[in-house]
Amino acid sequence: MIIFISLILRLYYLQIHKSEELTWAAIRQRGGKEISLSPKRGVIYDRNLIPPLTNNQVISTVIVDKRVIEKDNHLYNEIKNNTFLSLAEFKNMMKSNERLLQIPLIEKKQIK
Repeated sequence: MIIFISLILRLYYLQIHKSEELTWAAIRQRGGKEISLSPKRGVIYDRNLIPPLTNNQVISTVIVDKRVIEKDNHLYNEIKNNTFLSLAEFKNMMKSNERLLQIPLIEKKQIK
């Protein structure tokens, strides 16, 4: 009976008191994965049958929950310093109503 009560108390502690901290830790842990997306189309030709575009352009982008960036100053500074966006554009993006932000990065760089 004591084991059952201690288990219930532990679950209560984790679910109620530590839930937000553990949620952010889980988001951070999942956020370290890099996904490579490339366009799935053939060569595009202009009217003279010359390919003006290539499919080789790769833009590294981080997609992150805005609340994670707001709570983690190190992550905020890393993204701010490694994005194509100007400081004003970045701040406007942070003020937007969007929950998930798609931020283009300068180069492939893993944020620690």
